[in-house]
Amino acid sequence: MNPTVTFLTWNIAMLQRPFFAPNLWAPRNSAVEILSTIKEKKPDLVHLQEVPNGDFDCGPEYKMLPETTQSHCGLIKTAVHISRLVDVRDVQVFPGFGVVVTWQNGLRTANVHLAPFKQNGAARYEMAKILKLHAGAAPLLVVGDTNTRKDEIERWRLDFGLDGATPPWTWDSKRNQFHGPKGFKFQCT
Repeated sequence: MNPTVTFLTWNIAMLQRPFFAPNLWAPRNSAVEILSTIKEKKPDLVHLQEVPNGDFDCGPEYKMLPETTQSHCGLIKTAVHISRLVDVRDVQVFPGFGVVVTWQNGLRTANVHLAPFKQNGAARYEMAKILKLHAGAAPLLVVGDTNTRKDEIERWRLDFGLDGATPPWTWDSKRNQFHGPKGFKFQCT
């Protein structure tokens, strides 16, 4: 087994039209952009959050795992490149917030969509705690839409023994204005 696992994670926002997209933009336009990026990057895993009901096809080189869960907004779906399917040992669903793939080498990759909004920090903490307890001493890579704030990451680092650098903002509605200039302004990692 190749010890390196590459991934792409994307909250596809129910394939909604971004505020600044042309008026004729439709969900199929969002899907085309997503598929183009997947084809260009060729990751081993594609972690999607906020997938509309129904299946999202990541292309012929990927198999969408049947294990999924409904989060607070849309589905959490994971696709595996067909060349890496033999490396998948197990898949476990954490209802409402995550899907964890265990690889033959023991690595676990968690595709998550944790509770939204600043006031739900305690709920996010409990979700992270469940994932950490499940993983035990095994390596766990948590990716997806964590909705975490910077102060939460520092607490998780201490309580869960997180290793590595604090990630930069991955959602900055102050800058990207997905919902427009008057939309709710916040930053998340």
